[in-house]
Amino acid sequence: MAAQTGLDEKTVRDIFNARAEFLGRWHRFETPRILGIDELYLNKRYRCILTNIEERTLLDLLATRRQDVVTNYLMCQRRLKTDPPLDLKRRSKIDPPGP
Repeated sequence: MAAQTGLDEKTVRDIFNARAEFLGRWHRFETPRILGIDELYLNKRYRCILTNIEERTLLDLLATRRQDVVTNYLMCQRRLKTDPPLDLKRRSKIDPPGP
């Protein structure tokens, strides 16, 4: 984007961050019934990816997949407090399908 507009990369990042913050204030977040938590290898690092499985949408991408960071993120998110509470289940790629 910086090359296309002739602007400095930092300026483009600042504009993006300001717009994302503005939109974040107005975005209505709906907690997914089924929260997907997985890992993604991106830019030579493993990251945690959070998805809404039913809607097939991305919710967030964390900078790391460390358990303490992911746990803290989930515990601190007011937007993930639900009524009724999330149905927490653990399933890996090798688990058979089922409830």
